[in-house]
Amino acid sequence: MQGDLKEIEMKALKIKQDKEEHLQRLEQEKKREEFAEQQKVKQVQEKQKLFKDKLKIILGVILFAGIVGFHVALSLIQREYLSLIHICRCRRIERCRSRWSPYH
Repeated sequence: MQGDLKEIEMKALKIKQDKEEHLQRLEQEKKREEFAEQQKVKQVQEKQKLFKDKLKIILGVILFAGIVGFHVALSLIQREYLSLIHICRCRRIERCRSRWSPYH
C-alpha cells in the first residue's frame, strides 16, 4: 500500500511538473508571438513613414514645378502683353506722325 501511495505521489508530481513545463512553453510561445507581432507592427509603421516621406518629397517637387511653371507662364504672358502694348503704341505714334507730317 505504501509503495502504491508513493508511486501515485510520484505520478502526481510528474504530472504537475509536466503541466508546469507545458505552461512555461505556452508562455514562451506567447511571448515569441507577441514579439513577432510587435516587429510586424514596427515594420508597417516604418513603411508608412517612408511612404509619407516619399509622398512629401513628391508633392514638394510637384509644388515647386507648379510654382516655377506658373512664374514661367506668367513671364511669357507678361512679355506677350508688353509686346502688344508696344505694338499698339507704335501704331498710334505712326498714325500721329502721318497725320502731322509736313509732307501731307
